[in-house]
Amino acid sequence: MDKAMEILELYARTYPNGEIPVNNLTVGYRNEGDFAKAVESGRDTVRIDPTYAGAYTSLAFAYFGANRPDEAQQTLQQALARFPDNETLHYGAHFIARALGKTADADREFAWSSGKRWEYRFLLNEVRARQEQGQLRSSEEITQHIQDIGKNQNLPELAETDRGWLTMVQADFGFCDRALQTLASVGAISGRSAVTFSGYVFAACGQVQKAEAAAARLNKEYPLNSFTQKSEIPQIHARLAMQRGDAAQAIKDLHPAEVYQFGEVELGLPAYLRGMAYLKSKQGAEAEAEFQKVPDHRGASGASPYCALARLGLARSYALTGDAAKARTTYQDFLTLWKDADPDIPILKQAKAEYAKLQ
Repeated sequence: MDKAMEILELYARTYPNGEIPVNNLTVGYRNEGDFAKAVESGRDTVRIDPTYAGAYTSLAFAYFGANRPDEAQQTLQQALARFPDNETLHYGAHFIARALGKTADADREFAWSSGKRWEYRFLLNEVRARQEQGQLRSSEEITQHIQDIGKNQNLPELAETDRGWLTMVQADFGFCDRALQTLASVGAISGRSAVTFSGYVFAACGQVQKAEAAAARLNKEYPLNSFTQKSEIPQIHARLAMQRGDAAQAIKDLHPAEVYQFGEVELGLPAYLRGMAYLKSKQGAEAEAEFQKVPDHRGASGASPYCALARLGLARSYALTGDAAKARTTYQDFLTLWKDADPDIPILKQAKAEYAKLQ
């Protein structure tokens, strides 16, 4: 990513009046989590070409990632007044409304997307929002719908990437058998994202040799990809270390992942895993600090099951440090969020049992 950003910055400097080079730079900053620079670059893009609708979407995402939701929404509202049929703007409005819990606004944008070319992107937002509320089966059904759209639009990467995300969530919810079965249904795994997700699932579910093979494949095929080398391979190794019971090693493995962990690629996952490792090593205060970072950076992830799981992690952290009152309140918050969750989810059953012990 470092080299890629150098090229994007050079590209933007070479063509300072070109909206595409500057917008690409904005996306690069968003991906690596530097939202302050993304806002600056996004504003430049809008200034260079105020008729380019995509510039407003990118700027809105930059504002949202920088925890400036009001400006993000204002940017989209003003742009939609000028470009009422632009799909990227409606997608941005849906993403942000769902992340902020503005159900009526999100539902309106979702209804608008029906039958549109980008409908699958709106559906992916819905998948993650359902997962955040523990509605895993519903998210599985929507994911299958996304697969069908991908086939119809000749977008094979959807089958691997979106189903890969689903398998990771299934595993982290405690459904390893289901995750491995879903992973097997994908067939041959080829893309970077798909190999990465498979590595996470194999590691989380104790399939050591397959997880190590996924990490080795990523290392061989993507030696210059910063996300792969600094974040994704380390996450596979950290998950393997936790499976072995070596939380200290998992924390070490995750150290290089800090650089990109709150961008639009990694979505806070390294911080969540680090929190889990600290929990396993009985370091409650450190676990609390890591879990809190996930909702604090919700602007990058949007609606996400890991925001919910981080809340559960916070409850466990408070219990570990002896703050029973705060633990009870945070367990209650999690259980309220998951009031309509699938009742058979293993991590939900664990949470209910843990909460009962605090009464």
